[in-house]
Amino acid sequence: MNRIYGAEADSPLTTVPLFDNVRSIAASVNLFNASYTGITGVTLGGYAYLMDFRDKPNWDNNTFGLRAKGDLLGLTLYGELAWQNRAGFNANGQASYAHFMATKSFDSQTLTLSVEHLGDGFKTPLATIHGFNGYADAFVAGRIEGNHRGLTDVSLSHTLPLFCDIQWTNVLHAFGDDTISTGYGWEYDSVLVKKFDDHFTALAKLAVFESKGDPFVGTASLPSTTRVSMELDYVY
Repeated sequence: MNRIYGAEADSPLTTVPLFDNVRSIAASVNLFNASYTGITGVTLGGYAYLMDFRDKPNWDNNTFGLRAKGDLLGLTLYGELAWQNRAGFNANGQASYAHFMATKSFDSQTLTLSVEHLGDGFKTPLATIHGFNGYADAFVAGRIEGNHRGLTDVSLSHTLPLFCDIQWTNVLHAFGDDTISTGYGWEYDSVLVKKFDDHFTALAKLAVFESKGDPFVGTASLPSTTRVSMELDYVY
């Protein structure tokens, strides 16, 4: 399996166990997805992800899930439930996943309420984690190997158009563990997106994470983080 770092990747991180092979990893990964659109306005789906990593057995997992999306009372609703065995750091546990979203569009604006839940030890070794649970990347550690205490992310986002076809999205997150008995903190994200054509898109991001001091992985407290980034994406 090739990873996002490329065939010529070389980094001091290769001395860290989590990154001991940034170029490629010997793996048997089978991903099955199916969807059904025979009901007007509704999409139903299911998946099975079966992952065995010869070089990184702590990443092993079998994940099975169901999802549904449809429109009701002027809202676009999305729900997903999943169960994972071989969860946790030693790949010998079980964990659950749930995600629910309600989106309302009015005029040219969009408002979305989301609740995402990762049970204690639920792992996502193939995920691009930066795109989820806040752009400050406060919860990146532990997600690949499943050695975290669980995560519940309640967020409210608002997107509106500005001048020159720029889209502005603001998101407020509240984070807790899998039982919501521990509060990790909150985060504010602000993103500007300008799409020039079918190939080029520019983005500017601000992320402010305010930690409550509780650990997500191990015993170290999550640090408060402020991150600013700009990027130009090319799609071909």
